[in-house]
Amino acid sequence: MIVEQLNTLLTISDHDSNEYLISTYLLNNWKNIVNYKMNEVLMEIPVSKSTLSRFCKTLGYRNFTDVQYQLFFEMSKVHPYKNNVELEEVIHLKPVLKNKKRIVVIGDENSMTPLLIYKQIFFNIGIEFVMKFKNSRPIDVLQEFCVSQEDIVIYVSLYKTNLELLANIFEHYIEVIDYLRKQDISYIYIGQMVDKKENEEYFLQIKPSSNVSDLIFQLCQAFEKIYALLSVENN
Repeated sequence: MIVEQLNTLLTISDHDSNEYLISTYLLNNWKNIVNYKMNEVLMEIPVSKSTLSRFCKTLGYRNFTDVQYQLFFEMSKVHPYKNNVELEEVIHLKPVLKNKKRIVVIGDENSMTPLLIYKQIFFNIGIEFVMKFKNSRPIDVLQEFCVSQEDIVIYVSLYKTNLELLANIFEHYIEVIDYLRKQDISYIYIGQMVDKKENEEYFLQIKPSSNVSDLIFQLCQAFEKIYALLSVENN
């Protein structure tokens, strides 16, 4: 699916790369994309005609026209996403999520990978969902995307507790939390926990389990809860 391809490119490409610019433009303009000629698109994004053509072929399509129609077809078939989460389960997060239009997810790549599907789910209710799969410090990701008080940062950790993250300087967790607090940027911790009081004001706990599938299920359920609250806020 081209939508999945574009969302994947957004998670692995540098913020100022051609791949990121083109993918962002296509997803943001899918409703009218079939009405645009290639030259009109090139006036909106700073890439060459050959670069855009090469991008389309990299995705597995013959030309830009094929990309236009496939993207429009897939996006127009998307039905409103529904879940059965009770809002009472996440009502404590309401103050920190209020009026947020972008979610920035950081953490280790293994914890973030199951969340790729949520990029499109949140996009469909007007919430940008940002992740980065690359070997860089989480603080670098925050700075790359110029994270501000208008954003909500979510730190995810499936396999280590918050205490383990705090104790290991190579996890860069302390660095991230200090940065967010100094900038007065709201954040939520989603993961296994030991200390719930002093370090994380807003959190969703993942219970320890030897079953990886169970950990992933709990992680996805946490984001289902956040989606449930934000979908109400944005309707």
